[in-house]
Amino acid sequence: MSENRTPAEAAAGYSDSDAPLPVQIALDKQTVGATEHSFGALQQMLRRKQSFEHKERRVSITRGGNLTIEDIVRDEVRAFLKEWLDQHLSGIVQQAVQKEIERLSDR
Repeated sequence: MSENRTPAEAAAGYSDSDAPLPVQIALDKQTVGATEHSFGALQQMLRRKQSFEHKERRVSITRGGNLTIEDIVRDEVRAFLKEWLDQHLSGIVQQAVQKEIERLSDR
């Protein structure tokens, strides 16, 4: 088995020669610059829109208005998720690895 193939690709019978060859097209600097500028403008517009929408959704729960419900929920979910992962992740990984070992040893 080639080092570049995943086990799924190897099982499906794919070989390295089946992989598509990368295509390189030489573009002039003006085209590349215009494209980068357009994507940069799009990125800035999306950031402004996201910022504006976030400000519209803010619900002040303190007199200063610095803390939103979204902020509280994010912190609580993060703490809950960390605790849950600490308790369950190793068991989930062990079960998945054991199943894979059993599957491979049955071949």
